[in-house]
Amino acid sequence: MKLNLNDARLYGIIDLGYVEGPDAALVVEQMVEGGVDLIQLRGKGKSLDELAGCAARLHELTARSSTPLVVNDHAEIASRVLVEGVHVGQDDDSIEVARRKAGHKT
Repeated sequence: MKLNLNDARLYGIIDLGYVEGPDAALVVEQMVEGGVDLIQLRGKGKSLDELAGCAARLHELTARSSTPLVVNDHAEIASRVLVEGVHVGQDDDSIEVARRKAGHKT
């Protein structure tokens, strides 16, 4: 079941600055059990490899409940790991650049 962002009522953010990598899976499981509609993975200061590995592990969990996983800032992770979206802020890449980094043709 695909979630329309307009239908998301509870948007959870897991920040690796506050949650240690090994605990991230437990936190995500609890978020899903608690009814979070969408989860954003945030990892300021983490390497792309570390974030991609974490996103892959977390996506295994979120996919079971059809909870979309969105990565913060680094669109190139979406070209390496199956995630449902990328969050880019005002000071990040443009949408066009983010789409290209994520592997989208348009």
